[in-house]
Amino acid sequence: MPIKKYIAGSTFDPDTITRMVTALEALRTILNLHDPNDPMVETIAKKVVSLASQGITDPAEIRRRVVADSEGSSLSAPNKELPFSGDIGDP
Repeated sequence: MPIKKYIAGSTFDPDTITRMVTALEALRTILNLHDPNDPMVETIAKKVVSLASQGITDPAEIRRRVVADSEGSSLSAPNKELPFSGDIGDP
């Protein structure tokens, strides 16, 4: 459970931890982060922990906020096509 290494020293109840794990696992799927050692997993996990620390523990709300925050950032880049402005060889 990768979230546990990001909550060391925190005092989350078991239900909140379960909700954070649910949100993180769904976000890894949504963002195609299949490797648990991917540095982006750490970034996402820290966002999940931050939101839970603010009292936001609903997994769907956590997912919504993290995905919204990632739009336009490097988090969503693997899922986006790059803009194309012409054929190769155009002057």
